Amino acid sequence: MSIDNISVVMIAKDAEKSIKKSLDSLKAFDEVIVYINNSSDNTELIASTYPNVKVIDGEFIGFGETKNIASSYASNDWILSLDSDEVLSDNFIANLSRKTLNTKSLYSILRSNYYKDKEIKYCWGGDEIVRLYNKRETSFNKNKVHEFIIEDGLKLEKIDGEVQHFPYNNLSDFIIKLDRYSTEFAQDNAGKKQSSPLKAILNSQYSFIKTYILKRGFLDGYAGLVIAFSHTATNFYKYMKLYEANEELKKEETERRRDKRMTILITRHDKIGDFITALPMCRVLKTQTRHKIVMLVSKINVPLARECEFIDEVIEYRDDTKSLLKEIKSYSFTVSISAFIDNSMGKILFRSGIPIRIAPATKIAQIFFNRRVKQRRSLVEKREWEYNLDLLKAFDKNLQLEFKRPLLDFDLPRENRILFHVGSGGSSEGNLRLDDYLRLASKVTEFCRVVFTFGKDDSEAKSYIEKNLHSDAHIRDNFGTIKEFTEFISQSRLFVSTSTGPMHLAGVTNTPTLSFFGSSLFASSARWGTISDESLQNNFEIESNYDRITYQKIEDRLMELIK
Repeated sequence: MSIDNISVVMIAKDAEKSIKKSLDSLKAFDEVIVYINNSSDNTELIASTYPNVKVIDGEFIGFGETKNIASSYASNDWILSLDSDEVLSDNFIANLSRKTLNTKSLYSILRSNYYKDKEIKYCWGGDEIVRLYNKRETSFNKNKVHEFIIEDGLKLEKIDGEVQHFPYNNLSDFIIKLDRYSTEFAQDNAGKKQSSPLKAILNSQYSFIKTYILKRGFLDGYAGLVIAFSHTATNFYKYMKLYEANEELKKEETERRRDKRMTILITRHDKIGDFITALPMCRVLKTQTRHKIVMLVSKINVPLARECEFIDEVIEYRDDTKSLLKEIKSYSFTVSISAFIDNSMGKILFRSGIPIRIAPATKIAQIFFNRRVKQRRSLVEKREWEYNLDLLKAFDKNLQLEFKRPLLDFDLPRENRILFHVGSGGSSEGNLRLDDYLRLASKVTEFCRVVFTFGKDDSEAKSYIEKNLHSDAHIRDNFGTIKEFTEFISQSRLFVSTSTGPMHLAGVTNTPTLSFFGSSLFASSARWGTISDESLQNNFEIESNYDRITYQKIEDRLMELIK
């Protein structure tokens, strides 16, 4: 086949140092397309002096697609693709001119590589590259770097001869191409491949070992050392740039997610205090996003949840899982975040088809969630409400885990009264003896009104207090709802109790507290302290058989607060 039917196509940028040698080797071809992109040196001027060269100015959009665009300017279907730093041998041209080409075949050539004028036999060695193809049958892929001719269904044949490759003339060339290739690699693989600083370090180190030791690059002498370090730097920066590009994509996705209004389900379907510790999650989401917030809570907490301006709707948890599942499905939630999980709740959320289900990585129930957060709450490294807030990071790591207090403001004036809530509801390890509550109440009645409050499970404690109450104090247990009780607490000067649900009701309204906790770390204020301002909390860890010294410290603190 005559080479008159073959067009040589190359893309070039700032190639004045190499393109003359390349074009000199192509004088036997009738048509050479030189596609110049954003060149700032004399590349175009040099290329235009060759009568068989057709110069095209265009944009660079990645090696693969740019080479395809350049090939579209060729008048022949057969394309011999060369780089502007490659020199074709006379032997190859002679063999090519005698070759009968098959449109269903691709043709390769042996390439030898050089640093300056020294052939590199080990670091790079001779590689066989596919460069001749029929553009009606195939093309380059769209890779920005490491592009190649698509071989699908085509036969591969070799043509004897070689092309000499002169990619680097000095150390600066390594640095320039390093930056360019690493950038284009990151652009080409962003969102497709994973990367990390560790991966960048490991890949770069392996690259040096592979080039300099395994491939015996040290036998290339000084040039081998330069090339090995260049490969190391290139691999490090291409994976670091890919890491940064992926992080930027994640940030953009987060912004799009934030701008897009979602419906998010927050679940905490256990006791009063536990429910309160999940409210900061709702407050943060509502104040920092545009999303609709729905909270699933136990029956007793429904009235209070409906009072929270940062909760749009409330779902009541119930044992009728069929109707509960149906109600959850009706919302078409995008995300669920569960501060407390059990098998029943896990199954319901799984069956509801919510795409993103976030929960602590605890208990067997975690299998029903696809974003599990390892927290190890038993270590008590922070408070319960802080652990709950941390779950938000699995949804959006850019959220700021801060919120304004009080979470619930009834806008009612505070009165000069102290509430004593002696019951624990069975949920607290540390509490004062009833006689000591009575003793404390007698100390403050001359300074303010004292009210003992009781829940429905505190009948035994109530009977004892009524029988032994000799000070000017009052008893109240007729709160119709949890909301009514919380309003009453919010109007009080101080709330004295053990670590139980009502203490957290005081916390949600930012009412000062004097609270008693168990002596174990898990039951302490380090885990169960309220969500109120720290300065409003007066917390004591006490043993079950505490002594009079402990009591006196509590009494002294109470009198400081009152006086």
